[in-house]
Amino acid sequence: MGARLDEIKEPAARQLSEFTLEQAAKYLQEKVPMDEQTARQEAIAFSTSPVHSDYVLTEDQLRRESGPASAIPLTEVDRKLNYTFRFLSGLLKAANNMKYALSHAKKYHKWDNYEVLELLADENGVYGFNVHFSNGSKSTFSRTKDGVTQSNLRTSNGVGFMIGIIDRLESVWKADSIPVTDWEEFSKRKALEPDWPTQLGRTDG
Repeated sequence: MGARLDEIKEPAARQLSEFTLEQAAKYLQEKVPMDEQTARQEAIAFSTSPVHSDYVLTEDQLRRESGPASAIPLTEVDRKLNYTFRFLSGLLKAANNMKYALSHAKKYHKWDNYEVLELLADENGVYGFNVHFSNGSKSTFSRTKDGVTQSNLRTSNGVGFMIGIIDRLESVWKADSIPVTDWEEFSKRKALEPDWPTQLGRTDG
């Protein structure tokens, strides 16, 4: 029977069980997977945690101690983990493909209630959007490697927009406060292209 990771101490008790810190770190590194430094930090965290583990990792089984006792062969754990990572890999690939496809689709989309959806994109694909309102306000969400921006937008209990002063809403579609008068020309722009020229769709007066 193997030892619980939370029973492994560093360094005095390294050899008191079948799992040393090095063995535990190597297992995490290969099976999760993760880099060597992170795997060792995780193994040390497991070994020094005062919280009793609900699970026991042996040489060939993953055992659950809380609730009804059960044991799963590590071969089955590996199989399920592999399927999980395959699913997540496929899901992320599909998401990235869709973001790339959308970056070559229309940049501006005409919504009901005189709202305009603008897709934000770069060479990696769509990374966010603006929703423009006829009172000159807009809601924004974007996520890039530099961080996440969320403005005039809530994501609790679904997505909701904070549209600003309702009394200033007009019966006209606008983008960045500029009325859109030629949707045919306006719709030709792709999401990957820069923002529309300020003169496009502007009305005189």
